[in-house]
Amino acid sequence: MGDYASDITAERARRTISGYVVDKSHSERLYEKKLTAANLKKCGDFYKEAIEVAKSVPKGKYGKIEGPKMDGSAIVVNGITNKGEHVPGIDSGFSYYELGSVMFDADGGLNADVSEAEIRRYIWYSETKAPYVDMTAEHPYLLGVLGETVYYLAYEPDGETTLGPGLLRQLPRRGTPTVIYADRCVIDDDKLNELNVVFKQIPRQIARV
Repeated sequence: MGDYASDITAERARRTISGYVVDKSHSERLYEKKLTAANLKKCGDFYKEAIEVAKSVPKGKYGKIEGPKMDGSAIVVNGITNKGEHVPGIDSGFSYYELGSVMFDADGGLNADVSEAEIRRYIWYSETKAPYVDMTAEHPYLLGVLGETVYYLAYEPDGETTLGPGLLRQLPRRGTPTVIYADRCVIDDDKLNELNVVFKQIPRQIARV
């Protein structure tokens, strides 16, 4: 039967929120009032109601509003959508997103299917909750700057990175503090405190959000 949640339910939610293109023409009944011997005297009122319904339809929701008109013994208003027309989504305050790969694998390491750019964005958001700006043109490890704090991600997908004196000399900016993510660190805690550097180990100290 397939994955009902992802194949059917999620697609319905996406179409409702984002809108969709109609693959065939169809009509939606917006108003219907059947006339009987008992209510025939109110025919004029019903017709006015139908006109108000037709006027209240948001512009662009349908390709055409049909009516008010008689359909048998009923006053009706129809919304007509033609093949190929876009039906707008509902302004619900929600947005539809498709989730990417999970950040961490079953062993707690970084998922090999997640790109370095996605890892950078994830860590930046977990640290700052601020919009991400790519600063790797200045230095490949520079993650970003927020206030007086400078962040670095010393990450190599195919190798291990070490926070040591050599790496520190390469970094173009220093903050108060300077936060550096790396696989391991060979500088003792007293020296890190003296330099106002905060070491965070990859992947153990990457926050789970």
